[in-house]
Amino acid sequence: MKTASNSNHKMISLGILRFLPVIVLLMSVLLLSGGFAVTQAIERAGIIDLRPDVEVAPELEEDARRQRPLLWRNYLLGYFEHVDMLSADFVEEQGLAAYDLLVLPESRQVARGHAEAILEFLSRGGALILTGQSGVRLADIDSGPTMAESLGLNYRTDPIPGAEESTSWWVIKDRPAYLTSRVPVLQHLAVEQSHPAMVSGNGQSLAFWMSAATETEETFDDAAPRSALSAGSYGDGRFLWLGFSIDGVGGDLETSQNFHQLLTNTFDWFQGRATVEIEPWPYPYQRAAAFSMDTETAFGNVRGVAGVDNLEVLTYFLLTEPADLYVDLLQRIARGSEAEIGTGEMAVHGDDHDVFRGLPREVQTSRLQSTVDYIQEHIGERPLGFRPPEEAYDYTTLQSLAETGFKYIFADDN
Repeated sequence: MKTASNSNHKMISLGILRFLPVIVLLMSVLLLSGGFAVTQAIERAGIIDLRPDVEVAPELEEDARRQRPLLWRNYLLGYFEHVDMLSADFVEEQGLAAYDLLVLPESRQVARGHAEAILEFLSRGGALILTGQSGVRLADIDSGPTMAESLGLNYRTDPIPGAEESTSWWVIKDRPAYLTSRVPVLQHLAVEQSHPAMVSGNGQSLAFWMSAATETEETFDDAAPRSALSAGSYGDGRFLWLGFSIDGVGGDLETSQNFHQLLTNTFDWFQGRATVEIEPWPYPYQRAAAFSMDTETAFGNVRGVAGVDNLEVLTYFLLTEPADLYVDLLQRIARGSEAEIGTGEMAVHGDDHDVFRGLPREVQTSRLQSTVDYIQEHIGERPLGFRPPEEAYDYTTLQSLAETGFKYIFADDN
């Protein structure tokens, strides 16, 4: 759909009202992108508690060592029914095959046997969250690459300018990413921690470190190399690295809400669910106009646009169930052989006019997929756009659109 760059490309919506012979200025078009890939559902999660020795991480107080695994367990119980605490002995004796998600909180020393078990878990499609400098070293008797090196995580100990004087911030980068959907870009989110970690490697850096003390002295470009969040893959599995511990997440409402959204996106990504970034149309253009005419089930009335000048390429948002009455007309328009109307893009208004908002994900996805199948069968091409009935949609609708291959939604930003 190229409405933003083609002034002759208009839109006609076949829905909402009976028939409006008037063409009206309407809303924004929102663009969709998805991080969709097929992986496994998370049914059981485990928190690995390796209890690092004081010599390995002397700045970690004993209370923090004990509390972090428990904090993670309590947090995950808000998402998953089965969350277990896994000791070093359990990992050695029982293995990790029963789990779909693991969390490794601030475990700098990871022995060779434990590292191999975790990497094998990842390679078969598991999901891992690790924090701080986890896996930075092996046990003294081991040799070879560390777990962090195997994951391509190169930890850095550069000081954050001003961090010793004030709270550190993790700042979301200013480009769309599947894990930061619905987290405001360039927002300063507090971490109350004296030793935040940073990393460089082959993962995708999602945020960087700054501090309140140097906000007016540093640019974002200066701080960008100090990665605070990174995501990557190993074999068939995926991992998220956090440069801070869960107990360091700032207590202010804004930071807590955005951390929660980040992990919600991460769990969607781990499980193969689409995450969505929306971009208001007509970005990057400064001005554009979209016109809409609603014909509902009276599709034959689209011939009423024939007398409007300069309507050369139109978009038709179809209700696919009543569209069966006009299959020949649809096909002629799609081929450009309906001379009085011109060429048309076939997009989707729904299977029928029942709203999507509030319906379960599987129902919304099934309804959208049925419209895709209909248009592909009768027109021979996949639809890219969707106008929701009554303009009613929710984030589940956006995820279902991404999963079924749609690229934009024509609706108000609700």
